[in-house]
Amino acid sequence: MPALLRSNDLLVHPSIADLESVSVIEGMASGLVPVIADSTLSAAGQFSLCPESSYPVKDVDALANSIDWWLDHPAELNKWGAQYAEHTKEHYSVESSVRKFVAMERQVIENHRDTR
Repeated sequence: MPALLRSNDLLVHPSIADLESVSVIEGMASGLVPVIADSTLSAAGQFSLCPESSYPVKDVDALANSIDWWLDHPAELNKWGAQYAEHTKEHYSVESSVRKFVAMERQVIENHRDTR
């Protein structure tokens, strides 16, 4: 799947409802810049790191403008692709998730000790 993702220029995620957004994380990890529908019913909107990566849900003109903007700015596309990949590695990799889980677990244990 990573090779298939890397063969693309952008990841367009026009979903109105999406609870996990794993496809967006996978695309970002592969260095794709996402163009994400900003919907209150979707978790994907939280992954947008810049205004050009999101647009109002159901607004096809805004979606087209976002896609055109990225394609018209290849240097920005490359720069942000690297930033999205690094951000995903730092925040959503298995290693990062395990570190966050262990920290949360230790905090719960510490809070439990404090209540005794």
